[in-house]
Amino acid sequence: MTPQPVSASNLYGLDLAEFTSARDALVRKLKAEGRSSEAEVVKKLRRPTQSAWALNRLARTRPGLVNDVLAAGARLRDTMRGRGSQTRPDRGAQPAEREAVDAAVAAACEILTSAGYRAGGDVRWRIGETLRAAAADREAGARPAAGQLETDMTSPGFDLALSGGSSSVSERRKVPQSRKGPDRHNADARAGKRNNGEREKLKKLRDEVARARAEAFRLDGETKRAEAQAQRSRRKAQAAHEALQKATRRLEDATGKGA
Repeated sequence: MTPQPVSASNLYGLDLAEFTSARDALVRKLKAEGRSSEAEVVKKLRRPTQSAWALNRLARTRPGLVNDVLAAGARLRDTMRGRGSQTRPDRGAQPAEREAVDAAVAAACEILTSAGYRAGGDVRWRIGETLRAAAADREAGARPAAGQLETDMTSPGFDLALSGGSSSVSERRKVPQSRKGPDRHNADARAGKRNNGEREKLKKLRDEVARARAEAFRLDGETKRAEAQAQRSRRKAQAAHEALQKATRRLEDATGKGA
């Protein structure tokens, strides 16, 4: 696989509207320099989604927030593997991960709104999902950390990321190692079905949480828009009352003079 030229990474730090023209200009430059293979790699780069672009800018302008998410994710992974503490579970790991993600989401949304883009509930959810995916898997966190995302990532959840889709070590230990023959196979099959059922249940719960989070953000947005509209209406009503009072005074003055 041909590596990307170093200058290609700079594309992800540009304003979103400049990406395509800058990419095409870089392709022409590379071809003119006889670097056709690198030009082909750059030509295939796609403009990031708005949510991915916001995280790319965040990694460049406030890298500490992205690093906080990755560090909190590593802490939570160690805790779920049982290495967070020798004496008791690290109960602060999950809240720390959630707080780090929330802080990064808020900052990324500020980047979007400052650039003139909307940061509604769906966008906030996709940014959060990408950050949670980066926190759950060390390799997945490389692109957000480098600020080179093209699209959003989906979080598999910490338990699935750690198990890789297979049963956990603690679950496998439930089957005695001394059992042989059909009984052992039957026990393994039952354990596999039980694990699959638990993973499916967790997936449904995560989907439900994701939908609820997106709906909450959507309603928050609608509430803020309604409040802004109500405030504008109040200002208009106040202006109309002031105009009425002025018109009434002019009428009274005119009536008094006429008398």
